[in-house]
Amino acid sequence: MTNFKENYKIDFDTEQEILQHFFASKNDPQYKVQTYQAMQNLIGLFKHFYPDVAIQDPIFREKSVKSGLFKLKELQIERFAKLYSLHLATNLDTNNFIQRITDRIHKCIPPPEQEHIIQSIQILLFSDLRTISIRNLANTLMSSHLSIDNRRALLRILYQRILDSNLSNISEELTYIEKNYGAIRAILQQKPENDILHYTSITKLKNRPDLIANLQDEKKFVRCHDLKGGTIVISHIPANFTTKNEPLKQLLKKREEATTPSSYKELDHQCMVLLSEEFANKLCQIKEYRNLCIIPDSLKHKNKSNGYEAYHMEFLLQNHPDYFLELQVKSKYIEEISRGNGSASHSKRFSKERVLPPMDTIQGFKNTLAYILPHYVEFQSCNGYAPYEFSMEENTLKYLFDILKDDHTATLKIHSFFKQLEEQEK
Repeated sequence: MTNFKENYKIDFDTEQEILQHFFASKNDPQYKVQTYQAMQNLIGLFKHFYPDVAIQDPIFREKSVKSGLFKLKELQIERFAKLYSLHLATNLDTNNFIQRITDRIHKCIPPPEQEHIIQSIQILLFSDLRTISIRNLANTLMSSHLSIDNRRALLRILYQRILDSNLSNISEELTYIEKNYGAIRAILQQKPENDILHYTSITKLKNRPDLIANLQDEKKFVRCHDLKGGTIVISHIPANFTTKNEPLKQLLKKREEATTPSSYKELDHQCMVLLSEEFANKLCQIKEYRNLCIIPDSLKHKNKSNGYEAYHMEFLLQNHPDYFLELQVKSKYIEEISRGNGSASHSKRFSKERVLPPMDTIQGFKNTLAYILPHYVEFQSCNGYAPYEFSMEENTLKYLFDILKDDHTATLKIHSFFKQLEEQEK
């Protein structure tokens, strides 16, 4: 298992440059100020379009160092799959991919399954397709605990290998993948998000020399666009809400006619989803607003099996193309299941579990928090949506809420540590 990775060791000079850019962005005060302003502009647009719709005080977050590094490595894996599908991958790219995907396997997959998945990666890259069961390989890769983005990358490599092969049943094998993991599955289930393969994005890429050039430049492509991002959570659409959106109008009518709390809740959520979609589409049509410029094709409707559903889009700031901002728009019901012990909580994913920092020394506690903690900001409606930055203690309590709500001793210990840190800084 180790030898496979060791055989493809590479020089990480390029990665170091990417990481330096990441840390420079995190520590850039102008990036903070301008993205706060951009988020306020987006909130202002929502309230302009829907003055009677209530929203929760929007939360803005900056990725932790841990999460940022995870994202950068995920992008390196995505990049290789696209290069491979375009027949542009070099030996260096292959070596880089092997390093990254084995790292992901070691960190994201429970130990008993790791060796089997690594063997599957070896088969995917180097075996003669005529000697293996392509369907078994696809099913193994897709059933792993790797992230959806990693599985998409692996599936695209397999799909491209089939396309390039001299198999006698190429069409049958491609159809199997499309029916189980691709466009045919999405069409049959009437859920576009079930197209894991999403090979049409590769097809479109072939006609975009500008995007291909960006892809070939690792330092340009591997950028953490969602390093900073905000969330608008819709909390109430009034019964007398006026709209030209006919499906939303009909759904609101059904909501008001609901006879049970559960049916009202479900219809209420669907109304908020439709309004989220409408707002996201309005932003895409605007394209540019003040200093904001939406990144083409960045709008995504995420609808996962764990119940999560929201619209995500990415923007850059026109006066500084290295400054990116992500926006999520969702219903209050999705926000509820995304927090704490909810079904869509990040902490439920293997490798993303929330773990208490070591509490044997203050310095060890502080160093760990510097690595794992995201930074939260709340745009408070009571103050004209001015940004309120959480203190390090408030960030800690929010991030570890799922653990601390049932551990009074740990909560007291954390309060004690922060008191000592405050005393040290006087």
